[in-house]
Amino acid sequence: MDLVRAAYLYALSRLKGIGPRYAFVIARSFSDPESLIAASSSDLRARLGWRVASAIGPVLPSQWQPLWRTAHDVMLRHEELGVCPVPITSDSYPWLLKLIPDPPIILYVKGTLSTVQNSDAVAVVGTREPTEGGRVVANRVARGFASSGYVVVSGLARGIDTEAHKGALDARGLTVAVMPTSLDSVYPAENKPLAERILANGGALVSELPLGTRTHHANFAKRDRIQSGLSLAVIPVQTDMRDGTRHTVGFAREHNRPIFCPTPSYQEAALEQYSGILDLIRMGKAVEFQADSYQSLLTTISEHKTRLYPHT
Repeated sequence: MDLVRAAYLYALSRLKGIGPRYAFVIARSFSDPESLIAASSSDLRARLGWRVASAIGPVLPSQWQPLWRTAHDVMLRHEELGVCPVPITSDSYPWLLKLIPDPPIILYVKGTLSTVQNSDAVAVVGTREPTEGGRVVANRVARGFASSGYVVVSGLARGIDTEAHKGALDARGLTVAVMPTSLDSVYPAENKPLAERILANGGALVSELPLGTRTHHANFAKRDRIQSGLSLAVIPVQTDMRDGTRHTVGFAREHNRPIFCPTPSYQEAALEQYSGILDLIRMGKAVEFQADSYQSLLTTISEHKTRLYPHT
């Protein structure tokens, strides 16, 4: 059923003038292609509003059938290659990610889906050019959270992201890599063994891009909203706030996710890699924590989860 739902959203999003946002609006009002195709013009306007109805009405008769066939084939190809398309209309879609303003309408998952669905997750992120001390801290932070049962979310990039994934795995924990590429490639290529290790140990790789999609620079920033969206909190370890970490931090603030920063060591605090961390703390945008304050940090994150989703 999820494969059909994914194909439906995929086809809708590729109708001229529709796109992902309107595709979700349409799928909420018409749960399957048959009911959409059978709808009259007045029914479309009543259920979708004038703007969406005006966009979809003229293109449905000529575009729908070939798009639907293509969408079905595309989703089958994903399934055959071990990639699970999870549509936002499915109960399998991660509920934390549903809470953000612009969640992907289809999340492509390679690996263990239950790991991606686990809402006890934190994002550990940072610069691609960390200090040696920063690498140690990122690994230690990730190990600490993974040892406490949290999924560690990061972006598989060089530097802090790499250490975050390794730290979680070293603790025999679970980790999710949010990719800026489709799942038929690994970026950077040097982290392909790490990606395979993540999968072998019950983790997952996720992307909002279907297989075969060309990667654009904008995809790197867009994936940062997914890192924040999958997580209860975001933990930048090192950044000068000129790298991609600034996007994840910005999304965390937009998504009402708390930001926690490990205290910079005395020896490295003056280095540029910590300039963004110190600014976040100084401006009150992040809460500073130390290694001996993990328990209070876990309590704070658990309380935040209850506020985000009171029924858990």
